[in-house]
Amino acid sequence: DRAADPPALSEMAEAAGAGSQTRRSGLLLDLMSKSTEAEQVFLRGLLGGNLRQGALAGRGQTLLD
Repeated sequence: DRAADPPALSEMAEAAGAGSQTRRSGLLLDLMSKSTEAEQVFLRGLLGGNLRQGALAGRGQTLLD
């Protein structure tokens, strides 16, 4: 399993209604538990809105590679 599993991110974005906060928290915990330390730092920046433009520039890869 890749840490940045697009379906997991989509599920978090689509969760709504009763129990959605608990569902999103569970999905995030699962996602972070599968992530390396570097991926966790990236995900925290991405999900927290603190990712600077160009953070992946020059690395020749994306989160999904």
